[in-house]
Amino acid sequence: MFIADFQTVPQGRDSLFFRMIDPVAIRSGYAAVAPSVTAYAIGWIGDAVGSLGDTPDVCISTLLNAYEAHHIFSDETLGSHSCEVCPPTLPQRGYYHPFAWKGRQAKLYGHGHYLVRYGRSLFVAPALILHYIVDHQYRPPEAFIEAVVSGRILTKGDCEFIPDDETRWERLRRYMRRWLPLSAQGAPA
Repeated sequence: MFIADFQTVPQGRDSLFFRMIDPVAIRSGYAAVAPSVTAYAIGWIGDAVGSLGDTPDVCISTLLNAYEAHHIFSDETLGSHSCEVCPPTLPQRGYYHPFAWKGRQAKLYGHGHYLVRYGRSLFVAPALILHYIVDHQYRPPEAFIEAVVSGRILTKGDCEFIPDDETRWERLRRYMRRWLPLSAQGAPA
């Protein structure tokens, strides 16, 4: 799937990138992030690599560490995919892509994506971005590299789950959790 770098990604209930399922309550919903944040697509290259070059080792290492720590946002809806750049003549490997870099190895699964927060930007990159960078020499934009190195890779735990069928009482409780602690902090002693 091709999405141009820096294309804004919608947030909220209708965004495919932020859909979630609560495994405890078996409810579908979405991950809410701060409204002041703008989400951008990075690395959804489709079947052609447009930006070639070397990516700093620290960026690759940080992404690989996050992948190994299971810090991939699994949205439960977009399904699995394989690399569209790899020749179709390669033996079928399923959706796992063998990955080797500087003595480290992993099996990259074509499902989910990274959420990288840096300032007021949130970058959404596919889980296979490591494969694109190392095996196809895709060079992400400098802003993404800086975000990976200096920002924070988010997980589901960093996002607030909002069920599609949220009741008024749940909405009120969520509102109170968000705003009452802030007003209590500013109250005179």
